[in-house]
Amino acid sequence: MFVENKEMFHFNNSEKWKDIWTVGNQIDITKNYVSDFWNDGLYFSSRVNVASGGISPFSEVINTYLKKEQDNETYIKMLQEASRLLKCYSTLQRELVLEEVRKRFFPELPSRKNALYLCDHNQLEHWKDELTIKGKNIDLFKVEVTGNLFKSSDILLPDNGESINTMFEQAKKYWEADLTDISDEKSEYYFLVKWKYWKKFK
Repeated sequence: MFVENKEMFHFNNSEKWKDIWTVGNQIDITKNYVSDFWNDGLYFSSRVNVASGGISPFSEVINTYLKKEQDNETYIKMLQEASRLLKCYSTLQRELVLEEVRKRFFPELPSRKNALYLCDHNQLEHWKDELTIKGKNIDLFKVEVTGNLFKSSDILLPDNGESINTMFEQAKKYWEADLTDISDEKSEYYFLVKWKYWKKFK
């Protein structure tokens, strides 16, 4: 839907775009803008630093360590790193599926890759809880937006770990965005075109 001068909110915990978050600043969100969420995925790699120096694929590191018995601390570290990499890969897979489905069936909708993530008053507490990382500050900004606004819910996101075929079907439901039986508190907005930064909250 198209909105004009609509008051919304944006959570940000990144230093990347800090220079543009200035009171009164007006920014056009175009295809040149890549969200941090997507940017992290584009540079994802399963290569890790190894004790002997250099970088190796994590699968090779595991195979090397499994050739002889290790202490429990080493196994725990390996599992923690495997969990981190699997989460990153699953998120990237999900976003690639969502983008492919959008381009095929819903090209008129704003891409998650290039859009600004927003919420309104109803979703503030939900997204604060979801996005707050222990030990890391998160800023809340009030913005005024004019342009294309899309509303869906993280409840409709494809499930990580499902087959690609299943995720494709789930992604269609995300973009169809039938929110009839979903609490408005868990909705999310994606915005493309123009926003103006009003105020920063602690």
